[in-house]
Order: sequence, then C-alpha cells, then structure tokens
Amino acid sequence: MTLLSNIGVAGNSLTIIATARTNEWNITCQDLSEFVTSEYELKYLSKHDIGELLTLLEKHNALGTLRTLGPDARIEALRERAGRQLLVALHEATLGKPFVEIIRDEYENIRPSEAQRMYLSICVLNRLDIPVRAGIIARMYGISFVDFKERFFRPLELVVNARSNPVIRDFEYVARHPHIAEIVVEELLAEPESRFEEYVKCLRYLNLAYNSDRRAFYCMIRANDLLEVFADHSMIASLYELAREVAGNDSEVLHQMAIYEMKRPNGGMETARQLLEAAHEIAPRNHTIIHSMAELRLHMAEKIGITDAEFRKHVKEAESICRANARVLGSHGGATIIKAELLRLERMLAGETVDDSDTELVETIKRTEEYLEDALQSYPGEFYLLDLEAKLGRLLSDSDRVMRALTRSFELNPRNSLVALRLSRCHQEKGSTDEAIDILRRALDANSNRKELHYAYAKLLMTYPGASAEELEYHLQRAYSPGDRNFDAQLLHARQLYIGGSFDEAKRLFRAIASARVPAVLKFQPRYPIDHTYSGEVRAVEASYCWIRRDGIQDWIYCHQEAVESSIWRNLLPGTRVTFTLAFNMRGPVAIDVALE
Repeated sequence: MTLLSNIGVAGNSLTIIATARTNEWNITCQDLSEFVTSEYELKYLSKHDIGELLTLLEKHNALGTLRTLGPDARIEALRERAGRQLLVALHEATLGKPFVEIIRDEYENIRPSEAQRMYLSICVLNRLDIPVRAGIIARMYGISFVDFKERFFRPLELVVNARSNPVIRDFEYVARHPHIAEIVVEELLAEPESRFEEYVKCLRYLNLAYNSDRRAFYCMIRANDLLEVFADHSMIASLYELAREVAGNDSEVLHQMAIYEMKRPNGGMETARQLLEAAHEIAPRNHTIIHSMAELRLHMAEKIGITDAEFRKHVKEAESICRANARVLGSHGGATIIKAELLRLERMLAGETVDDSDTELVETIKRTEEYLEDALQSYPGEFYLLDLEAKLGRLLSDSDRVMRALTRSFELNPRNSLVALRLSRCHQEKGSTDEAIDILRRALDANSNRKELHYAYAKLLMTYPGASAEELEYHLQRAYSPGDRNFDAQLLHARQLYIGGSFDEAKRLFRAIASARVPAVLKFQPRYPIDHTYSGEVRAVEASYCWIRRDGIQDWIYCHQEAVESSIWRNLLPGTRVTFTLAFNMRGPVAIDVALE
C-alpha cells in the first residue's frame, strides 16, 4: 500500500501482474482493490483446449475409461465436467466415477494407518493453500524427513508431494491440490470430535516463527469459520485457549475471540469489549480491530431490554469510533454509521425512546438519508450499502407515522432536500410515481442548487415515460461538481451523453471517473442497461474479452467474457454476428447478455 501510494504521489507508474484465488482476494486483498486496472479470470476449457488435453492423455496412456470412447464422445465426456475445476473434470472423466468417491477410495487404500493420519494432518493445513513444513510433521509424529522418505514416500507417492524450500531450509509437503485437501477434510473428518482433535494437533505444533505456519494458524482460528465447523461452544473455547497458549498475547487471536463472542448465541458482549480493547492496545493501527470495536457497540445497542440512555451511549460510541477513523475504515465505517441511524429509527418507530417526537424522527431520517447518499455516491453498487438502502426503504414506507411526519415537514419547508428525497422515495415505493416527481420538482423550485435533488430527479425521470433526453442531461450535469466523489452521478451523465451521440464528451467523462479509487469490482460492474437489443459484429477476440462493432453508428463496444455464456464464448470469432444489451460501467459502454444472431 505504501509503495502504491508513493508512486501515485510521485507521478510515476508501476505495473504489477499477479494472481490470487478468488476467495483469498475477496477476503484479504480488499485494500488493494482500488488500484486494479484490469481483471482476468482463468476460465474453463474451450473445445480446442479439450482436444489438446485429450491428445496429451492419449500420448501418456492416461485416458482411463475414455479409451473406449470415440474422439467426439471423449470431447463431450470431458466438456460435461469442465464447468468445475480441471482437476475434478480429469479425474471423473478418466476414472468414471464421482470425484468424492475417488478421493475416499484413495485414502482408504493408503497403508500403513500412520501414513493415513499424516495425510489427514497435511490436508487440514494444505486445504488453506499453505504448504506444510516437514518440521511440523516431525513434531506431530516424531518422523524426520529422512524417515519420512524411507518409510512413507511410497504409500503417499500419489497423494502427497514433497519439495525443498531453500528460503526456510526445510522440506514442505503438499496435497496435489487444495481442493482435494478440502474434500479429504470434509469427508474423513465429518464428525466434530475427530475434526476437533486434528485442529488441536495442528495448532499445538505450528511454529509461528515461520510465515506459512503463522498464516495457517490465523486461518484456523477465524471466528466465522469456527462457528460453521463446530456447534459445541466448549470445543471452540478450548481451541481459543490453546491458541493463546501457542501465540501468547497476540492481537489477532484476541480479535477473533471477540468476534466469536459477538456472533455466538448468548455471547458475552462485555467479554468481547475487553478482548477488543486488549487487541487494540497491542495493535492500535489495525483498522479491522477498530471497526470491530464500533460494530460491538451496535451489538450492545441491539440487546433487548436496555434503557434509552444505554442505547444512546452505545450508538454514540460506535459513531464516534467510525468518525475518528473515517480515512482507514472507508465504506465499512460509513456503513456502520448508517446502521447506527437505522437502529435509532427502529427504536423510535417501536416507541422505545424517551423522546420520540416527530421532529426528532424527521431529523434522524435526514441524517440517515445524507449518510447513505454520500456513501452510495462514493462507492456505487457496494452490496452492503444497497442492502442498507433497501432496509431503510422498507422501514419507512411501512410506517404511516413516517409519511405524515415527512409530509408535514416538507410542506413547512420544501427547501429541505433530505426530507424531500425521502418523502419522494416513500411515494415511489408505494407506486405513486407522479407524487414522487411532483415533490422533487417542488423541492428543486425552492432549492435549485442541491446536487442530490438533481440526481434523484434524473434517476426518477429515467423510469418515467416521455422524459426528454435534454431534461435528463440538464439535471445529471448539475448532479455533481468536477472532481467530487459523486461517481454514480458522473457515470449516469456520461451514459446520457453517450446515448445522445456526444461520444467525445462521454469518453472524456468516462476517463475521469475510470481513475477513481474505488474497489475494482465496483469499477467494472455493468450498470444501467438500456432496454433495447442491439446487433453487431465481433471485431477482435482476446483471452477474456472481445470488441463488438455496433450496427449503425459503428462504435466499438467492450464485452467481457463474464457477459457471455461459455457455450457462446467458445464460438466467438472475428466476423461473428451477435445481439446484445448495452450497459455501462465506470470505464464506458459494455455489452451484456450477448447471444449469437
């Protein structure tokens, strides 16, 4: 992160090409996401790939049950399974039975039983895609690498690979693939007691001085994973007790213990608070710990039966933590603040507050609306923000009291843009589009400089029959200021310019918002499709995308492989005629729902 930031400040550039498993990227690499300019996913086998693979299998006498089939039938047999991992497809196609059954048979045929136990231990760790040091196995089973080589290489030859790591000056053991290791653990350690014993054995013998051991250790003690694996509280408590013995006063161990207390049934909130404070004292700059401290306050505020004073205290503390750490918490801190306001609204509407006047209700709605609007503009399409927006809509549209309070407030002061926005949305959710438009028009007449009103009015006009392109462009242009973080408004303006034929202006605006520091998944996500089917011709095909020249105006439209069914993508060649829907992301127009013409 520091390197990337310094390069940006210095005006230089650095291109990094890297790979990551999808789940690891989603969990541990979110801070890097905003720097991603292109993403490429390793896709399933094409017909050409399958043909070359079958040639190699035949050359090396590895066709298995495919040998009895003709060339076309072999291709079809493998293609049927190529929607899963290549490893699975190969095994099932060549051995003729389900992959899980293959793995179980393979395990049961390992001799002696000590080799089976070693294989299980290796899989428990290697399923995390982490190599297992020979030193761990030596400590677990009293087997040196020399003894392992002499006694267990042959029985484990087909299921465990050994390699030398010159950096740590030790040998490492790995299963053939983390996916196989995961299946072994799921199938052979299905009983909680047996899995618990294996977890204890692995945690006890990991050496945190080694990076690979430390990674495995932290993965094994994640609270969310342990809650899925073990239903017995005593087992998880014992594992955390062991983790503290192994790691000492470690911030991440304390952090995960706190999350576990927050999420387990009848968890101890006070215990969680003490654990988080201890973790924060050890690692004061760890933003995930800071965020958990804020989320804990909301958990405490949700406790049934607390007084109004206690509720206000917990919610205020959560908001204070997020505001004090806004820069490092980003959209997650903003989401926590919105959740805090939603809790206030729920409590007011349930009649559980001391001061539940309509004035206080409207003020809370205004704050929530403002926070949500800012967050959605800065992080358009972020799923947890959209969930909060939907929750707010459901909460308010179902309340007659809210409608009366908002209507009264708007009639007294139509210049209040936040009240106008929420009242308009409440009418939309009730299906009263004309009333929603009328409220926004009156609000704009009273306060024409409010960007959020222009943005909401334009989005509503997009769904309204008869709205003119000129009126849409007018309001979208006034829904943001150049250089601000109202990225969704800028995207919609660029979209409208493109639809209207102002391609140069649209491309200039798309280039500006393409450099926004938002997660890559949001930057590349297609949004706002046009309700029309277009035709065109594929002009160029690359590894994971193609270009389509649209009929008529002859503009070139980008199309990612994700927007095309695999059966169609395999047949796309320059000159292929296709139909598609036109949508937009932060880099420009994109084709989705592509089909052969």
